[in-house]
Amino acid sequence: MNAAILSGGVSGSFGSALGYALKDHDGIGTERFGQVETVNLFSKPEQAHLEMQATADAAKEIQAQAREERGERSGASGSRAKKDCLHYALSWHAEDKPTPEFMFETARKSLDVLGLGQHQAVIVQHVERKTPHLHVTVGLTHPETGRTANLYGNAFKLDRFCHQIEKGQEMFRSFSRAAKYERELERIRKSPEKQKEAWNTKQRELSAAREKTRLRSRPSTLSGRRHTQSRSTRSGGTPISRNRPRKRSTGIRSMTIGGGRHQK
Repeated sequence: MNAAILSGGVSGSFGSALGYALKDHDGIGTERFGQVETVNLFSKPEQAHLEMQATADAAKEIQAQAREERGERSGASGSRAKKDCLHYALSWHAEDKPTPEFMFETARKSLDVLGLGQHQAVIVQHVERKTPHLHVTVGLTHPETGRTANLYGNAFKLDRFCHQIEKGQEMFRSFSRAAKYERELERIRKSPEKQKEAWNTKQRELSAAREKTRLRSRPSTLSGRRHTQSRSTRSGGTPISRNRPRKRSTGIRSMTIGGGRHQK
């Protein structure tokens, strides 16, 4: 499965985009399109371009009304999109033979992937080729808010979407694309594991460093016991009372002179 934004796919004319998609003959009388489906539209497919153009032209008024409903200041001016529509095609391999129901369901999912699921769109099935394909024309103006869709990275989003569809069917047609996205998925899957392992290693190192510091600062039991005994006993083993009051000096010294004792 492949997706392609057609040349001039982002344009300002719904008439030209839908005129090509809904053209019944290819110039030699061959039937070109089969089923047609409209999304968020009230008009028939042949008149859908008028309704979609009217929505794009009324973007400022729709924005002002939406702000008023939200209770915001209605005087603020809105903006209109420079381009009004996006035109792209979804195609399958000739051997895939998808049913029309599956093709239209896939097209609606592609609109959701682009953030255009609530926008106005026309999906047309073409049957003039062996490869089944659809044309999707979607307005870039939101019909309820008047805001313009952001199409940044739309080609990448559609390419990755096609890979996911093939992966779901377990039938890859683009092996290089499958390898690219599987490598990306594996890198994303491994990234949290590597971060977690690095975190656990760091925590183990910190715990070991804290334990080493604790053991280094704590005295051994034997040296502590000897230190206590040397301070708490006399040479003869008599315990010393730490609360014993010290003997006060009277200022009188006794001296022995000759055979007697005299005080000085």
